[in-house]
Amino acid sequence: MTVSRWFNSIWASGGIGTGVALVVALSIYAAARLVGDPLAVASQPGGDDYRQLPVGAVVIVTIVAGLVAIGVAWLSKQTPVPLTVFLAVVVIGFLFMLYPPISSAEVPSTTAWLIAMHAGVAVPIIGALSAHILRTTPAE
Repeated sequence: MTVSRWFNSIWASGGIGTGVALVVALSIYAAARLVGDPLAVASQPGGDDYRQLPVGAVVIVTIVAGLVAIGVAWLSKQTPVPLTVFLAVVVIGFLFMLYPPISSAEVPSTTAWLIAMHAGVAVPIIGALSAHILRTTPAE
């Protein structure tokens, strides 16, 4: 595989977007901890036992989000309107995934930090894969 073909691959676009998202998410996590927010979330849905969000969870969720988005982008390229399908599915998924941080945070500031992390992860991944779809979809 040549370098130009690799850079045009969906894996490269998704990988770069996920890498940027990981840096953003970890930066937001570090900023929250630096200002003293406990980032305490319920250990079980609806529970009263709050624990600090582990940094490993941030890394894993970011990587999984990137892989899922790559899969959605690849599947959407099989449709007549790939960008529209991709954006519809990932925006709905993003909105659906906002519920856990809103419902599980101990204090409102933690909710704000978690929403910022979600947006910080979504924007580079969606942006990179949208650009890939635009770049590789033939014009009609």
